[in-house]
Amino acid sequence: MHMKEMQERTSSDANMMDLQPELEWYMRPYLLDFLIEIHSSFGLQPSTLFLAANLIDRYCSRRVVYKKHYQLVGCAALWIAAKYNDPKDRVPNVRELRQMCCNAYDEEMFVQMEGHVLNTLEWTVGHPTTHSFLEAALPARPASKDASAGSLAELASFFCELALFHREFLSFSPSAIAASALALAQHMLSPTTPNPNGDAKIMRLFQQSIPLATTILSRKYASMSSIFTQHSGMSAFPLTPPPQSSARLSASGPASRSELPSGMMTPPLTPSTPTPWN
Repeated sequence: MHMKEMQERTSSDANMMDLQPELEWYMRPYLLDFLIEIHSSFGLQPSTLFLAANLIDRYCSRRVVYKKHYQLVGCAALWIAAKYNDPKDRVPNVRELRQMCCNAYDEEMFVQMEGHVLNTLEWTVGHPTTHSFLEAALPARPASKDASAGSLAELASFFCELALFHREFLSFSPSAIAASALALAQHMLSPTTPNPNGDAKIMRLFQQSIPLATTILSRKYASMSSIFTQHSGMSAFPLTPPPQSSARLSASGPASRSELPSGMMTPPLTPSTPTPWN
């Protein structure tokens, strides 16, 4: 009950975000792809990515954000979320944030933006994320952690992350998105299983969004590609082999926090006109 009350208190307003003078919704995937790379590189908790997206959306619902500062807001939000959720040794420092942004911002700017986001949100950081509801709803895994249980969790997680990219999902609560993601994943893995607690509209949005999955998100969930080829009307992922200098590191985090791999990250491109995401 507390989680459902909190999700209402910490929701964002897409209508207010529509009023941003410089930001457009087609810019969102570029920023999220960039944050997914950082999130994976530092081995942060899954819920940290969702919390960061919520902080960005809540901030953009209240403050004007210029295009040149969009990446800065995103990094500050991920920094706050990591401090809230993750062990201290996993949290990137300002030098690493600056390096990830190709020195586009001074180190002091990350600290200033962090304070501005926190003050704007009145220091209310906690938010019951879609991932939190999904974790609570997933059936208990057997001790052997069989492949089917892992596939269900991974497929449902993909749908939850896919929902971060699209404005249409902001009108639904995290609990509804998580329930629908789990229902659709169960149905795709076992078509004879009835869809429990799934919102039909949300599940249709998931299906419509699958072909729009960005290359970064598709690569992250590449193991799920074969599942989509088995379902008519659903496109397989546009898979791209990761480059040798891929940002994705092991779950233990960066091999060396003092020296990040060169060329592993670039700031998100923010074009002036819409372009294909992939």
